[in-house]
Amino acid sequence: MRIRSLSQEQIANNEKYYHLVYELWKEGITLREIGERFEVTKQRAWQIVKRMKQGKGDYYYKHRNKGNS
Repeated sequence: MRIRSLSQEQIANNEKYYHLVYELWKEGITLREIGERFEVTKQRAWQIVKRMKQGKGDYYYKHRNKGNS
């Protein structure tokens, strides 16, 4: 999978981060608390959660399925 200028290492690191954000949210941690923990806005935390929900836990689902459409 290739995403613009992201390396495979960056993608792997991002996936770990996004998965952790999503898991914390599923455990009931608020978006504000997640934002404070990762030094992002609660809106950014929500963007991550929303995209993870759409991809059933896969942030990059749109990129993975792009060629399969």
